[in-house]
Amino acid sequence: MRSEAAALLEGLRRPRDEPQLTRALASVFQADPAMASQFVNLVLRNAANGQAPAAPPDLQCSTEETVDGGRLDLRFRASGWDVIIELKIDAGYGGDQLTRYLNVLSEVDCAYLAAITRSVPTYGEPAGIDPRWLGSVQWRRLLPELRAMQVSDSVLDAQWPLFLDVLEAEGSMGFTKPEPRLFEALTQLRQSSNHVAEFVRAVQVPLYDKLLDALGGDESAASIYKTSCTVDCTRGVRRKGERDRRKPHDRSVPGRVGISGAAPRIPCLFEVAQRSKDGLADVEAAPGRAQMSIS
Repeated sequence: MRSEAAALLEGLRRPRDEPQLTRALASVFQADPAMASQFVNLVLRNAANGQAPAAPPDLQCSTEETVDGGRLDLRFRASGWDVIIELKIDAGYGGDQLTRYLNVLSEVDCAYLAAITRSVPTYGEPAGIDPRWLGSVQWRRLLPELRAMQVSDSVLDAQWPLFLDVLEAEGSMGFTKPEPRLFEALTQLRQSSNHVAEFVRAVQVPLYDKLLDALGGDESAASIYKTSCTVDCTRGVRRKGERDRRKPHDRSVPGRVGISGAAPRIPCLFEVAQRSKDGLADVEAAPGRAQMSIS
């Protein structure tokens, strides 16, 4: 459910836009150096499993700094400190991106590179052992501590949790918590699909008959509806003598393929049905793209 308090932020935010997120965070950390220090501490602590030293309180933040290795998302500096933090939502690492960033770190006692990603990276992390590379950490792991950060300005203190709410709702933080209502909706998927399929089965033969009537009863006139898949129609359409102007069905009738996927298959309107002994339509799925000949 959308929050009225976050409506303006939600409207201004471009969902899952990495550069916009980078600039927004930089703006906050430039306005409040104490928040910058808290942010660097929680990133380094989580990325390095608690092995990194505590950051100083006077870190200065820069953003989108152009260097020989590319453009840095967030860079934090203080006396004896140089920390680069790469932010990722959907994009992966570029070729040797992190290695190039390691090469531009200053020669100071506390020089570190870390990344925050939406998902666990499967490629692109530096090979070998470099103590300056602390690793990557996922947004969802940081989220509770991001919410707990101390904000000195009262207005920003009210805006900060709303901003995090927007990021979480849009999916930038990754999978943070299950939504019971969505799991419940999934349980209704098969029932809903079967219900729609039964409706289609109930109307498909009458509609097919109407189509042939409108085309003069000649199946060849319906050839424009032919697709790459045909189905066996010998048991699903009446023979000559059951309808006026109908030719004997001595060949397969073109049919439309059904909707494929994980959900139950729903036949298209002009896919010809089979009829069971009690006269009810019973659609049989066409076997892939193979045609079935009529004996």
